[in-house]
Parts: sequence; structure tokens; C-alpha cells
Amino acid sequence: MDIKKLFACSFIVIAVLLITASFEGRGQKPGWEEGKIALWKQSAQYLTANRQLISLINKTERNYGSNISLFSQRFKVDRELMIGIVATECSGEKINKPMQTIAIAARQVGVKNHYNVYGNMLAGTKYLKYLLGEFKNQDAAIAAYNLGPTKVKRLLRRRGFKPKRVDYVKRVNEIKKMAEAMLS
Repeated sequence: MDIKKLFACSFIVIAVLLITASFEGRGQKPGWEEGKIALWKQSAQYLTANRQLISLINKTERNYGSNISLFSQRFKVDRELMIGIVATECSGEKINKPMQTIAIAARQVGVKNHYNVYGNMLAGTKYLKYLLGEFKNQDAAIAAYNLGPTKVKRLLRRRGFKPKRVDYVKRVNEIKKMAEAMLS
């Protein structure tokens, strides 16, 4: 889906929200003008957030797209998930450790040099693949990538812990979803 289609869909959603708001209200019904202004503000925030996500994904794709494609195919990891993690970890900026893989995780998956882009992405992808197999739940694996697998296992034993509520997981999934829409 290209950007023009995405924005067209966004404007359709906004129009539907405006029409719906004119017929529905919560508690006290605001005046039509107040409701319309509130919806336009929400719509503007939504579009601004989407533009920022699109920019972040494009920057990540430009800086790391070839390595993301290579490793996602090689290790059979969802490409858009990798874009989400790389974009979240390095904000799309060109740095030596785009997946921010730590030495312990790199050694665990057999990568000795994780201090350059190639080694770091190799270690990060192998570690992510390991976590996806270990947890069998993508949200838990993403949380473990950020928090560490031991901590996530301990949290999962507690009632009420939902990996999808972790801010890091929300951000990665938000970027992944937008990347799927843009790149499919």
C-alpha cells in the first residue's frame, strides 16, 4: 500500500468518525462544533503519528533494508517484525549496533563479533529466532528481546502479565503493522 492510499484511507476514517460523532455522544453530548473540533484534533494527531512512523520505517529501510532482507530470509523471521525491532532500537539512525544486541545474547547464539552492523544484525536475528521458538508467542518473544528471557518467564508465571501491554512490544507491533501496510 503506498502512502497516498494510506492517507486516503485515513481521511475516510476521519469522515466516518465525524459522521458517527454527530449521531452519538458519551454522557453529556458536546455541541456539534465542540465535537467536530475534538475529532479534528484527534485526526491531526493520528496523521502526524502516521507520518512519523512512515518516516521512521523509510529511514530504517534505507539504512538497513538489505541486511534485514538477508537475515529475515536466512533465518525465516518475519521481515516486518525485524523492521519494527530495528526501528525501535535505533530510531532508524545509522549506527554500528542497529539491533542493540548485547554480548551475552550474541555469545548465546554463537556470534563473536557483534560490534559492527553485519555481526549485530546476525546476532540479533539469531537471538530473535531463538526467542520466537522459546516462547511460541510473538509478543512474549519481543518482550524477552527487550527485558531478557528470564525476566519475561518470571513475569509470565504471574497472573495478569500481558506481554502486549509492555510499551516496547506496543511500539514494535505498531511499526510492524505500518510496515506491513507500506511494504506489501
